[in-house]
Amino acid sequence: MPLYWLATAIFLVAALRGAAAGKVLPPSLGEILSSFAFLPWPRGIDGAPRPIHSLGWTLEYEMFFYLVFACFLWLPRTRAVAGVAALLGAIVLAHVAFEPQNIALAYWSDPIVLEFALGMGIALAHRSGLRLPNIAALALALPALAVLASDPTHSAGEGFDALDPNGFLRFFCWGAPMAAIFASIVLRTQKPQTGPAMRFAAAVGDASYALYLFHPLAVIILRKVWLAGHFERFGFWPLVIASTLASVALALAIYRWIEKPLTSLAQSWLVRRPAGDAATAAARP
Repeated sequence: MPLYWLATAIFLVAALRGAAAGKVLPPSLGEILSSFAFLPWPRGIDGAPRPIHSLGWTLEYEMFFYLVFACFLWLPRTRAVAGVAALLGAIVLAHVAFEPQNIALAYWSDPIVLEFALGMGIALAHRSGLRLPNIAALALALPALAVLASDPTHSAGEGFDALDPNGFLRFFCWGAPMAAIFASIVLRTQKPQTGPAMRFAAAVGDASYALYLFHPLAVIILRKVWLAGHFERFGFWPLVIASTLASVALALAIYRWIEKPLTSLAQSWLVRRPAGDAATAAARP
């Protein structure tokens, strides 16, 4: 949470500066408070339930999922996952049946939350030792790739705002295919790999949260530099490559000097359970 709050604060300052210059509407107090509290709130510009740092929309779903999952922590792992999946399914059915008008209730009951159930299922399969031979993994991934490539939502031709990104269309056209691709990767029979490339990939994985939150900052800054230096004559793709490298570099730096220290500090404040309790919880099937 601290890293998201930092990103939100940065984008809040940018929004306030833009409002002072008359370029955008200033965020309301409700928008500001809800952004820091992970609560869906309609933004003034278009009424969409998006926080000040717009990428935080996914985190609002995640916080809801964590809250639901916490209600089942007293159960063994398999039963907890089944209970969470059943509750998420019931919540989505209630959304379809009652069409809640409250923006938070409507948001948290969107069909996109079913993707959490897919993720839990893949995790259970991996923990159980299920592994797919290469041919089976390929058979799982190729149809999913075909669905994504066919673009059934017409997202390539339609503006993003014209889509229903969190409804059943998204779940079946994006979420389920991506879950199949992910499962084909993590469940594939493979030997552990080492080496510089894998260590770098692991480092980027550790910094993925920072990369998600702060890559817009790197892209915006680099684009301004690119235009100011008249580098646009080199074309579009050099900017894409430079933005990608800058985003990764910024994420690695933020993880090393901000996220890790903040995480360590937060962990030091938490009340630690006795080692026996932790071992018992970890041993639950």
